[in-house]
Amino acid sequence: MGNNGYQSVKKKMKNNLKNTKGETLVETIVSFVIVLIALAAITSMIRSATAMNTKAQENSDKIEQAATKVEQSAGDAAGPGKMTLDFGDGSPVEIDVDVKTAEPFTFFVPVARGDGQ
Repeated sequence: MGNNGYQSVKKKMKNNLKNTKGETLVETIVSFVIVLIALAAITSMIRSATAMNTKAQENSDKIEQAATKVEQSAGDAAGPGKMTLDFGDGSPVEIDVDVKTAEPFTFFVPVARGDGQ
């Protein structure tokens, strides 16, 4: 009696193994496709991050070069200008300046006056 029950279970297990071959193939293919999609997404994200990093480095270099020009007052001349300072006492002071550009900055440099000031 006990041996008969074992044979019955064994036979059911064999039938189950025979019937799942198609399902196993489909599951394997679906898993493979999911892995490929994940790898494609990760590759795309890494390439985008690399491109953004390169662009940011280029912009940083341009700003650094422009800041150096501003510090040395070596930008391209954009023309003369005047700056008015009002200290609140009713007598504004006007100063001549040279307006210069160093992309992306526009800045001014005071014009040296001939009277020693």
